[in-house]
Amino acid sequence: MFPDISEHQGVVDWNALGAAFAAGQIEAVSMRAGFGTVRADFQFARNQAECRARSIPAIFYWFNYPTFNSPQAEAAMFNSVVGPLQANEGMMADFEDDRPASIFPRGQAGVDWAKAFLSALPAPQNATWFYTYTSLFNEVGMSPLLATWPFVWADYSARQDDPFGAIARQFTDCGSTPGVAGCCDQNRVLKPPLSQWLTGGSDMTPDEHQTLLDINNRTAELYNFIRYGADSAGNHEYDRDRIAELTTLVQNLQVPPANLKPVLDAIAALKADLDSLTLKKV
Repeated sequence: MFPDISEHQGVVDWNALGAAFAAGQIEAVSMRAGFGTVRADFQFARNQAECRARSIPAIFYWFNYPTFNSPQAEAAMFNSVVGPLQANEGMMADFEDDRPASIFPRGQAGVDWAKAFLSALPAPQNATWFYTYTSLFNEVGMSPLLATWPFVWADYSARQDDPFGAIARQFTDCGSTPGVAGCCDQNRVLKPPLSQWLTGGSDMTPDEHQTLLDINNRTAELYNFIRYGADSAGNHEYDRDRIAELTTLVQNLQVPPANLKPVLDAIAALKADLDSLTLKKV
């Protein structure tokens, strides 16, 4: 079993949670990293550091807002908040409706958005998950995702089957977890061992990690500046210069191409938004 925590659980007692892991009561911790292109979860930095200090496997997830953002822009912010992955970690998309503000697109538009977001994450494919609940899975038609990415299925009913071949099932939204005040979501692994669905580490050096992280941060900041800041009025020439600069920096890095793809995709999407002037404003 692994719990799901965020700022909504407040300050977690990581000594108690670490003891629960050592005793075999939990296998990992899932934690929200942030949402949309708005901000990181207020407890994420602390939760990530405390979890890593105890060598507890972790799944970092991002609540998506496709109504407002391109998948590449959200992925760029997710990547920048999480930073370089360590061993026994994963990244997960959180696909939900957040009515009335954001409705996940139905049909092929939703599938395409999901694929683009998941493809822009740097975690290896086995450690890149997506989460949703039964009704949304069916209404969007998410079956095409199952052939590529591990699925975490939210279903609180008494049913015992696994109709989607999910690797894990969120079975309650009000479980009791040591060190966590009040209710929290809890998940059961359906396809053990959990380690097969997590990363074994990365082949980049610390300096390469830091450079890509800096570029990711600058890409996310530029997106938010264009969308919310002074350039939202439509004066984008300076922004295009900065996009060209970021692209050159990435292309000059001597790292494996697979590690460059997510950030290059995010930069390309940002340029496309500028060229077509299709950024949505809130």
